[in-house]
Amino acid sequence: MTKPSPPVLCIGLTPALQRIMVFSRVKPGGVNRAVEVEVQPGGKAVNTARALRQLGRDVLVLGFSGGPPGDALAKVLNGLGIPHAFTPTRAATRICTTLIEQTTGRVTELVEESPRPSRRELLALLDVVKEHAAACAGIVLAGAAPPGLDPAWYTRILRAAGGKPALVDTSGATFKAALPAHPDWIKCNRDEQRQTGPVALKVFAAETLAGGAGALLVTDGAGSAHLFAPGEQATFTPPRVRAINAVGSGDATSAGIMQAWLNGASRRDAVAFGMQCGAANVRTRYPGDLGAFACTMNWRPSGRGRRRA
Repeated sequence: MTKPSPPVLCIGLTPALQRIMVFSRVKPGGVNRAVEVEVQPGGKAVNTARALRQLGRDVLVLGFSGGPPGDALAKVLNGLGIPHAFTPTRAATRICTTLIEQTTGRVTELVEESPRPSRRELLALLDVVKEHAAACAGIVLAGAAPPGLDPAWYTRILRAAGGKPALVDTSGATFKAALPAHPDWIKCNRDEQRQTGPVALKVFAAETLAGGAGALLVTDGAGSAHLFAPGEQATFTPPRVRAINAVGSGDATSAGIMQAWLNGASRRDAVAFGMQCGAANVRTRYPGDLGAFACTMNWRPSGRGRRRA
């Protein structure tokens, strides 16, 4: 029997049960009848775990789960073969909804905010992180914090992982709180960057690296992504694809970066592979799903500065 490989811990404080509703066209202010309705797992950490699993990487999803929506989320993850060790909460897991219009291709997101966990629940999550960190390959800490949460909890979660390779995907106060823990990667999109540090991109990057991050990646949807690391800067253009649902493409990008990084890729190769994964996700309906493209996506070194594993 093949021995399981060390998993990547995908940690998110705001997982979701994702309802995907397909309409011919959505008429604001009118009655809209869906032609299809599906329930999928959601939240940035969960989406990242789904993509990593499709790339052949073992994962373990950590976070909070409560009420009937939390039970439903666990059931959907079980059906997809995605292991999880959720910390129970008194508050119910949020439900988010994606509206897809067949005639226009337009996608609308209805996002429910997550309730703030109690201090006892947060401390219980820290214990779970510590329990699994020793045997993990790395961690991904992804998503916004619940409203009102002290951002210092992000620092504590990262430090609880004991210095394992880490990628953080967040923005605002939690972005800044993650820097003292020295994550290998920190990531946000262009809008989040402007909200987090309303300065020129190069100034923001310099401040981020000086704050403790190993590398910064700023994405911009179908636009160019920018990598900044000590002594290194690069721009990447995503592949042009026919979009079905772009929700989760940033999470698929995170998954590709972490997969390649743990396999010894250089930073540039890791980002290039991550961008391929993000483009693959755009071509599917489900967040974090790489579809049939996952089986053809194997990172190969470009020959530029391969990192030692």
